Amino acid sequence: MKNKNCSLYPLTNGLSDHDAQVLSLPNIILPHDRNKFYFFRKITEHSLNEFQTSLSYEAWENVFSNNGDDTNTAFNNFLNTFL
Repeated sequence: MKNKNCSLYPLTNGLSDHDAQVLSLPNIILPHDRNKFYFFRKITEHSLNEFQTSLSYEAWENVFSNNGDDTNTAFNNFLNTFL
């Protein structure tokens, strides 16, 4: 490892059964590029409530129909419904 002044730690985000990993690299100088646009989703109490309400109107039988036998199929069915 070239940069010995770094830290790495897990971050439980509550959105998945996997934790995120956060890598902190202090004293890194990045070029300032004003031509880049960044898109992000603003998560607020209202948006979370709206998301939960939208999910409650969906039929989830296709997600749970495999009785947990195949996690990948269940997740793909969930993702298809979600999208």
